[in-house]
Amino acid sequence: MLLENILRLLLREFKTRERVEINEFAEKVGVDLNSILETVEIYGFETKKGCVYLKDRRKVIFNLLNKGFDLEDILRYFDWRDLEDICAAFLTINGFYTMRNLRFKVHNKRYEIDVIGIKDEKLLLIDCKKWKRMSNSMLKNAVKKQFERSKAFSEVLDTIKIQIAYDRVILIPAIVTMLPGDLVFYNSVPIIPITKFKNFLHDFENILDSLNSIEVKLRRLFESEAGFEA
Repeated sequence: MLLENILRLLLREFKTRERVEINEFAEKVGVDLNSILETVEIYGFETKKGCVYLKDRRKVIFNLLNKGFDLEDILRYFDWRDLEDICAAFLTINGFYTMRNLRFKVHNKRYEIDVIGIKDEKLLLIDCKKWKRMSNSMLKNAVKKQFERSKAFSEVLDTIKIQIAYDRVILIPAIVTMLPGDLVFYNSVPIIPITKFKNFLHDFENILDSLNSIEVKLRRLFESEAGFEA
Protein backbone atom coordinates (compact mmCIF):
# COMPACT_ATOMS: atom_id res chain seq x y z
CA MET A 1 0.00 0.00 0.00
CA LEU A 2 2.90 2.36 0.74
CA LEU A 3 4.28 1.95 -2.79
CA GLU A 4 0.84 2.54 -4.34
CA ASN A 5 0.47 5.74 -2.33
CA ILE A 6 3.92 6.89 -3.45
CA LEU A 7 2.97 6.07 -7.03
CA ARG A 8 -0.20 8.18 -6.90
CA LEU A 9 1.66 11.10 -5.36
CA LEU A 10 4.36 10.80 -7.99
CA LEU A 11 1.86 10.71 -10.85
CA ARG A 12 0.15 13.78 -9.40
CA GLU A 13 3.47 15.61 -9.58
CA PHE A 14 3.84 14.73 -13.28
CA LYS A 15 0.58 16.45 -14.12
CA THR A 16 2.34 19.80 -13.66
CA ARG A 17 6.02 19.08 -14.32
CA GLU A 18 8.32 17.02 -16.53
CA ARG A 19 10.68 15.78 -13.83
CA VAL A 20 10.58 15.22 -10.07
CA GLU A 21 13.65 15.76 -7.89
CA ILE A 22 13.86 12.66 -5.67
CA ASN A 23 15.18 14.23 -2.46
CA GLU A 24 12.73 17.10 -2.67
CA PHE A 25 9.83 14.69 -3.29
CA ALA A 26 10.89 12.46 -0.38
CA GLU A 27 10.91 15.42 1.98
CA LYS A 28 7.60 16.71 0.64
CA VAL A 29 5.65 13.47 1.08
CA GLY A 30 7.57 12.17 4.10
CA VAL A 31 8.80 8.81 2.79
CA ASP A 32 12.24 7.26 2.55
CA LEU A 33 14.35 7.27 -0.59
CA ASN A 34 14.48 3.48 -0.90
CA SER A 35 10.68 3.25 -1.10
CA ILE A 36 10.60 5.91 -3.81
CA LEU A 37 13.30 4.16 -5.82
CA GLU A 38 11.51 0.83 -5.46
CA THR A 39 8.28 2.41 -6.73
CA VAL A 40 10.08 3.99 -9.66
CA GLU A 41 11.63 0.65 -10.66
CA ILE A 42 8.46 -1.41 -10.29
CA TYR A 43 6.27 0.87 -12.42
CA GLY A 44 8.78 1.73 -15.12
CA PHE A 45 9.79 5.34 -14.51
CA GLU A 46 13.25 6.53 -15.45
CA THR A 47 15.83 8.13 -13.17
CA LYS A 48 18.76 10.36 -14.03
CA LYS A 49 20.95 12.62 -11.89
CA GLY A 50 18.69 12.47 -8.86
CA CYS A 51 15.43 13.05 -10.78
CA VAL A 52 12.51 10.87 -11.86
CA TYR A 53 11.14 11.14 -15.40
CA LEU A 54 7.92 9.87 -16.97
CA LYS A 55 9.35 9.38 -20.45
CA ASP A 56 7.87 6.03 -21.45
CA ARG A 57 4.21 6.64 -20.68
CA ARG A 58 3.25 3.48 -22.58
CA LYS A 59 5.39 1.33 -20.28
CA VAL A 60 4.01 2.89 -17.09
CA ILE A 61 0.40 2.53 -18.30
CA PHE A 62 1.03 -1.12 -19.18
CA ASN A 63 2.51 -1.80 -15.74
CA LEU A 64 -0.41 -0.11 -14.01
CA LEU A 65 -3.00 -2.13 -15.92
CA ASN A 66 -0.99 -5.33 -15.57
CA LYS A 67 -0.84 -4.87 -11.80
CA GLY A 68 -4.61 -4.50 -11.57
CA PHE A 69 -5.15 -0.75 -11.34
CA ASP A 70 -8.64 0.32 -12.39
CA LEU A 71 -8.78 2.29 -15.61
CA GLU A 72 -10.81 5.01 -13.91
CA ASP A 73 -7.97 5.40 -11.43
CA ILE A 74 -5.37 5.58 -14.20
CA LEU A 75 -7.36 8.21 -16.10
CA ARG A 76 -6.99 10.56 -13.14
CA TYR A 77 -3.33 10.94 -14.09
CA PHE A 78 -3.37 10.34 -17.86
CA ASP A 79 -5.60 11.86 -20.51
CA TRP A 80 -6.81 11.70 -24.13
CA ARG A 81 -3.22 12.01 -25.39
CA ASP A 82 -2.53 8.56 -23.91
CA LEU A 83 -5.51 6.82 -25.54
CA GLU A 84 -3.42 4.83 -28.03
CA ASP A 85 -1.05 3.68 -25.27
CA ILE A 86 -3.99 2.53 -23.14
CA CYS A 87 -5.49 0.61 -26.08
CA ALA A 88 -2.18 -1.09 -26.84
CA ALA A 89 -1.68 -2.01 -23.18
CA PHE A 90 -5.13 -3.61 -22.93
CA LEU A 91 -4.52 -5.57 -26.13
CA THR A 92 -1.14 -6.86 -24.94
CA ILE A 93 -2.55 -7.94 -21.58
CA ASN A 94 -5.31 -9.82 -23.40
CA GLY A 95 -2.90 -11.81 -25.56
CA PHE A 96 -2.73 -9.67 -28.69
CA TYR A 97 0.41 -8.59 -30.50
CA THR A 98 0.22 -4.90 -31.26
CA MET A 99 1.40 -2.55 -33.96
CA ARG A 100 1.17 1.23 -33.66
CA ASN A 101 0.68 4.06 -36.15
CA LEU A 102 1.03 1.89 -39.23
CA ARG A 103 1.32 4.07 -42.34
CA PHE A 104 0.84 2.75 -45.86
CA LYS A 105 -0.15 3.89 -49.32
CA VAL A 106 -2.74 2.49 -51.72
CA HIS A 107 -3.35 3.95 -55.17
CA ASN A 108 -1.25 7.00 -54.23
CA LYS A 109 -3.41 7.72 -51.18
CA ARG A 110 -1.85 7.66 -47.72
CA TYR A 111 -3.47 5.90 -44.78
CA GLU A 112 -2.65 5.37 -41.11
CA ILE A 113 -4.07 2.92 -38.58
CA ASP A 114 -3.60 3.99 -34.97
CA VAL A 115 -3.44 0.57 -33.28
CA ILE A 116 -3.58 -2.97 -34.64
CA GLY A 117 -4.24 -5.90 -32.34
CA ILE A 118 -3.32 -9.33 -33.75
CA LYS A 119 -4.52 -12.59 -32.24
CA ASP A 120 -4.45 -15.80 -34.26
CA GLU A 121 -6.06 -15.01 -37.63
CA LYS A 122 -7.92 -11.95 -36.32
CA LEU A 123 -6.65 -8.37 -36.78
CA LEU A 124 -8.47 -5.67 -34.84
CA LEU A 125 -7.91 -2.34 -36.64
CA ILE A 126 -8.49 0.52 -34.22
CA ASP A 127 -9.01 4.21 -34.83
CA CYS A 128 -8.54 6.16 -31.59
CA LYS A 129 -10.87 9.15 -31.42
CA LYS A 130 -10.09 11.83 -28.85
CA TRP A 131 -13.51 13.42 -29.15
CA LYS A 132 -14.89 15.68 -26.44
CA ARG A 133 -18.35 15.16 -27.90
CA MET A 134 -19.90 12.89 -30.52
CA SER A 135 -22.69 13.60 -33.01
CA ASN A 136 -24.38 11.14 -35.34
CA SER A 137 -22.66 12.72 -38.34
CA MET A 138 -19.22 12.43 -36.65
CA LEU A 139 -19.94 8.80 -35.83
CA LYS A 140 -21.11 7.99 -39.36
CA ASN A 141 -18.10 9.67 -40.93
CA ALA A 142 -15.62 8.00 -38.56
CA VAL A 143 -17.02 4.53 -39.24
CA LYS A 144 -17.00 5.13 -43.01
CA LYS A 145 -13.36 6.27 -42.97
CA GLN A 146 -12.20 3.43 -40.74
CA PHE A 147 -13.83 0.87 -43.01
CA GLU A 148 -12.11 2.54 -45.99
CA ARG A 149 -8.76 2.27 -44.16
CA SER A 150 -9.44 -1.37 -43.44
CA LYS A 151 -10.28 -2.09 -47.10
CA ALA A 152 -7.10 -0.29 -48.20
CA PHE A 153 -5.07 -2.24 -45.63
CA SER A 154 -6.45 -5.51 -47.02
CA GLU A 155 -4.89 -4.63 -50.38
CA VAL A 156 -1.38 -4.23 -48.98
CA LEU A 157 -1.42 -6.79 -46.18
CA ASP A 158 0.72 -9.18 -48.19
CA THR A 159 3.48 -6.57 -48.39
CA ILE A 160 3.63 -5.87 -44.64
CA LYS A 161 5.83 -8.06 -42.48
CA ILE A 162 3.54 -9.50 -39.85
CA GLN A 163 3.93 -12.78 -38.00
CA ILE A 164 0.75 -14.58 -39.04
CA ALA A 165 0.67 -18.37 -39.26
CA TYR A 166 -2.54 -18.46 -41.29
CA ASP A 167 -3.31 -18.21 -45.00
CA ARG A 168 -6.58 -16.43 -44.25
CA VAL A 169 -7.09 -13.50 -41.89
CA ILE A 170 -10.05 -11.46 -40.72
CA LEU A 171 -9.80 -7.67 -40.45
CA ILE A 172 -12.18 -6.07 -37.95
CA PRO A 173 -12.46 -2.26 -37.99
CA ALA A 174 -13.24 -0.61 -34.64
CA ILE A 175 -13.26 2.81 -33.01
CA VAL A 176 -12.23 3.57 -29.43
CA THR A 177 -13.11 6.88 -27.77
CA MET A 178 -12.49 8.70 -24.49
CA LEU A 179 -16.19 9.51 -24.16
CA PRO A 180 -18.29 7.92 -21.41
CA GLY A 181 -21.20 5.68 -22.28
CA ASP A 182 -21.91 2.19 -23.53
CA LEU A 183 -20.57 0.11 -26.38
CA VAL A 184 -22.57 0.87 -29.53
CA PHE A 185 -22.47 -0.34 -33.12
CA TYR A 186 -22.86 1.51 -36.40
CA ASN A 187 -23.09 -0.66 -39.51
CA SER A 188 -21.80 -3.48 -37.26
CA VAL A 189 -18.61 -1.54 -36.48
CA PRO A 190 -18.06 -1.25 -32.71
CA ILE A 191 -17.62 2.19 -31.14
CA ILE A 192 -16.04 1.44 -27.79
CA PRO A 193 -15.59 3.83 -24.84
CA ILE A 194 -12.13 3.17 -23.42
CA THR A 195 -13.76 2.32 -20.08
CA LYS A 196 -15.57 -0.56 -21.85
CA PHE A 197 -12.58 -1.76 -23.88
CA LYS A 198 -11.53 -4.41 -21.36
CA ASN A 199 -15.00 -5.98 -21.42
CA PHE A 200 -15.11 -5.77 -25.21
CA LEU A 201 -11.86 -7.73 -25.51
CA HIS A 202 -13.14 -10.29 -23.01
CA ASP A 203 -16.30 -10.87 -25.11
CA PHE A 204 -14.59 -10.34 -28.46
CA GLU A 205 -14.66 -13.97 -29.62
CA ASN A 206 -18.34 -14.35 -28.74
CA ILE A 207 -19.52 -11.40 -30.84
CA LEU A 208 -17.11 -11.82 -33.74
CA ASP A 209 -19.77 -13.15 -36.12
CA SER A 210 -21.89 -10.04 -35.63
CA LEU A 211 -19.06 -7.59 -36.45
CA ASN A 212 -18.39 -6.05 -39.84
CA SER A 213 -15.21 -7.68 -41.09
CA ILE A 214 -13.07 -8.22 -44.17
CA GLU A 215 -11.64 -11.63 -45.01
CA VAL A 216 -8.26 -11.66 -46.71
CA LYS A 217 -6.49 -14.65 -48.24
CA LEU A 218 -2.73 -14.20 -47.98
CA ARG A 219 -0.55 -15.12 -50.92
CA ARG A 220 2.43 -15.73 -48.67
CA LEU A 221 3.32 -15.93 -44.98
CA PHE A 222 5.88 -13.82 -43.17
CA GLU A 223 8.08 -14.92 -40.32
CA SER A 224 9.54 -11.55 -39.34
CA GLU A 225 8.43 -9.98 -36.07
CA ALA A 226 9.47 -6.50 -37.16
CA GLY A 227 7.08 -3.84 -35.94
CA PHE A 228 5.64 -5.83 -33.06
CA GLU A 229 5.32 -4.71 -29.47
CA ALA A 230 5.20 -7.40 -26.86
